[in-house]
Order: sequence, then C-alpha cells, then structure tokens
Amino acid sequence: VPMIIGEIRRYLRDNNQIRVSRSLRDIAYKALQVRERLISETSKEPTAEDIAKVLEVPHEEIVFALDAIQDPVSLFEPIYNDGGDPIYVMDQISDERNKDSQWI
Repeated sequence: VPMIIGEIRRYLRDNNQIRVSRSLRDIAYKALQVRERLISETSKEPTAEDIAKVLEVPHEEIVFALDAIQDPVSLFEPIYNDGGDPIYVMDQISDERNKDSQWI
C-alpha cells in the first residue's frame, strides 16, 4: 500500500499544470490543516496571520504558498452570465499603467 500511495503522489506531483517546490507545497498543506483545526476550535475563519502564528512562518510566505497551490484560471473563464453577453475574468482585470485619462 505505501508503494501505491507513493506512486499516486508522484503522478500528481509530476502532472500538475504548474510546478511548485516541495517546501512551498508542504507549507501550503500545513496551512490548510491548521486552518481546518482553527475553524473547528474557534468556529470562525482564521486569518492568514493566525495561521502564520501557529506555523511560526511569515504571513507573506503563507499567502504565497496558498496562492501557489491554486489551479490556474483561464482569462476567458466566464464569471457571470445573465442570458446576455458573459463577463470573463479578463474583463475584470485592470491595467494600472492604463488610466482612464489616457483614453481621451
């Protein structure tokens, strides 16, 4: 059984869309476990700071690790459709270099 579990883990690790380092992935999974434990203890959603304190890891590293294990989203993913034209993720992203004043 341990060999089967190892092979499954290796397959999942090698066939992800984006490669994430093992240490970063470990931090993310520990953070998810701590999150679940804190929710069961306090009955509320913990902040990233709460999780960072428990793991004794900087807050930024927790946020970075959790972002790294998220599946990528297509820019053409519809996020709203009310029978008319759908609104895509791309429509909700703004370019800080392109301000409204430059359209005139």
